[in-house]
Amino acid sequence: MTGLLLLLASLAMPTCPEGAECRQVRVPEDRSIPDGRMLDLFVVRLPATGPEPAQGAVFYLAGGPGEAASESAVDIPDVLAVLRPRRDLVFLDQRGTGRSHALTCPSEDARACREVLERQADLRRYTTWDAVEDLDAVRQALGYEKIDLFGASYGTQVAQAYLRRHEDRVRTAILAGALPLAPESVLFVARDAERAFRLLLDDCAADSACSSAFPRLSEETAELLKRLDRSPVRVKVDDREVLFDRSAFVQTLGKRLYSTDTASRVPLALHRAFEGDYVPMARAAVRIAEAERRHESFGMFLTVVCSEWLRFVDEAAIRRQGEGTLFGPEKVLGWLKSCASWPRADLPPDFAVPVRADVPVLLLSGRLDPVTPPYWGEQVAMSLPRARQVAFAASAHFPTGDCASGLVAQFVEQAEAARLDARCAQSEVRPPFALP
Repeated sequence: MTGLLLLLASLAMPTCPEGAECRQVRVPEDRSIPDGRMLDLFVVRLPATGPEPAQGAVFYLAGGPGEAASESAVDIPDVLAVLRPRRDLVFLDQRGTGRSHALTCPSEDARACREVLERQADLRRYTTWDAVEDLDAVRQALGYEKIDLFGASYGTQVAQAYLRRHEDRVRTAILAGALPLAPESVLFVARDAERAFRLLLDDCAADSACSSAFPRLSEETAELLKRLDRSPVRVKVDDREVLFDRSAFVQTLGKRLYSTDTASRVPLALHRAFEGDYVPMARAAVRIAEAERRHESFGMFLTVVCSEWLRFVDEAAIRRQGEGTLFGPEKVLGWLKSCASWPRADLPPDFAVPVRADVPVLLLSGRLDPVTPPYWGEQVAMSLPRARQVAFAASAHFPTGDCASGLVAQFVEQAEAARLDARCAQSEVRPPFALP
């Protein structure tokens, strides 16, 4: 096993999804100290259900950074479920997430979080590159010669890193909402969100029902944000209180653009907030905060963001790219402030070089994506000679539905992207906008 101490043990776990096999694979936290602290990586395998299963497996790589892949094994996205008749689906909680030694913080105060977590973890050993070697250890332990990769958002960076280190072990790769490994993408967080919001305004204006209901949506939003700049508001939602200043309000707005379903209710929520009713946006803020606390490991997020993204940019660059946008630089500046209290990991010298691999790659991008819009996927595809990007006309951060599922199924079966008929991606339409 390439000198690694690996332990593969079946576990009778009450949280294991029905029909799944749940196991742990033990790996060193620091591979330069093989007899040091060990980590038990949590793995969910859903066996293929069809009468003629293929030999390989599809490994799902979750986003975040900090999301647990095993969460998706409970409610499988349709673009993954379509593959199960022929292939095993494997969900590995990346080290530092879920049930793989999660780096969960008691609060979002980075200094306090570090003090707690350093008692149980070397926070420099939870990078994308550590995760890549974990992934290969799990592949070996489960007995797969070659695997298919399905990366979502940050998971596309893990997939690219795995291609760089273990290209010969990859049969195909699907990158949904791709980001390059280059750290400069973090500078465009506000501009990418702004782009998606402007598309929403344009689409509302082009929709007769939406434009009739909200003829001054852009002006109302601008006035609303000026009011919040002058005077934040407190909103009671059940037993919770939400404080909305401009920054908190636009961060909630940006998160609602991740999905076209939630985005379809944004014009109505903005109009109601303009008229003084902040409850719809406050309810959304509460749901988003609860989901993030449940699904993300803030410590692992900080290790990746601080070591792989923000160490290579400075405050001036963040302000320069974010100021003048609706969303502003505050979100990324908050991350940068947290990074001042967080240890930095060593990275391989080629970590940000564009990945080149002679492997079939299908990139799925949403035109309306506020986080990983199609131009990032185009950049990734440029160095992959067998890559093809498909941009979906009315999808946001994670293309789903019959068109995306059909393309994924054909691609994985044929191991070829060039001949896919992807015209259905351009015939997508937004869900109807919610009206008063």
